[in-house]
Amino acid sequence: MLAQTSAPATQPSSDSDLGPLLMVLVPAGILLGIVWLFRRIAYPRKVTLTRTPGRPNTLHPVVLVVLLGLLLLLWDASGWLWSNWFTGPPKSPGHYQQLVLTANTVQVLFLAICLAVAAVTFRHGLARGFGLTVRHWRYDLLRGVIAMLIALPICIGLKLATFAMIRWIYASDPQQIEQLTRAPGLMEALKALADLPAADAWRIAVVTAAVVLAPLSEEVFFRGLVQSSLRQVTGRPWVAIIVASGLFAYMHVEWVNRPALLALGLVLGYNYERTGRLMPAIVIHSLFNATFIANQLFQGE
Repeated sequence: MLAQTSAPATQPSSDSDLGPLLMVLVPAGILLGIVWLFRRIAYPRKVTLTRTPGRPNTLHPVVLVVLLGLLLLLWDASGWLWSNWFTGPPKSPGHYQQLVLTANTVQVLFLAICLAVAAVTFRHGLARGFGLTVRHWRYDLLRGVIAMLIALPICIGLKLATFAMIRWIYASDPQQIEQLTRAPGLMEALKALADLPAADAWRIAVVTAAVVLAPLSEEVFFRGLVQSSLRQVTGRPWVAIIVASGLFAYMHVEWVNRPALLALGLVLGYNYERTGRLMPAIVIHSLFNATFIANQLFQGE
């Protein structure tokens, strides 16, 4: 369901056609990843996260389940609301218009609800306790750019491997292959709405949902609330990162993207724990989504 409101997907047009933007960024990410790996070998304590400060909170896991249920209700209610103005069969312009507006509406409302919950349950408030601060924005921005570049080739490699495995397993069932390897709804909307009279406005709406609102709302929920709550309960940062990343990947319905999203979630969670701030994770997530949207636009698809 969240895959309709976010676009953190590595969906190239084919196994080898990554587009000019990715062909430049992937080698850079590989080089940065090698440097990072050698640095972590030299300083392994930074990987264990044992010395990173916790984020005291009173957030009960049941609240997280309630929030997930509320998210589903928001999606259904918003979809019904916008269907009164925009409607049509699957993959029609009206269908994608409804999807884009629903995505923006749900993300705004869910973000506001999650922030309200965090403000009440985190002992030291949203900035100091929750990590929603721009106090070190220069460092966090640079860290986010580097981490995104490192994550990029890993996620693309996992996506292509998963894509190849699905094609091998379902070689005799093209319809199943298409179902399991379809692009996220917002990526499809970019193409489907390109010929409308107000195409630029719809393109802005897609970018807003995928590059601005989805990173904000999903990082606030998955990293800020879920990961912090699990760390509070287990006392183990990596257990919290892995579980939150698994939920993050599972909530995106495209099977072909889940291994890549799991890896992305680990990168996002690690950076949240290392800094105690959400901004690095938000920057990574936003740039990641923006990269694939820009890559598709450059390809003229």
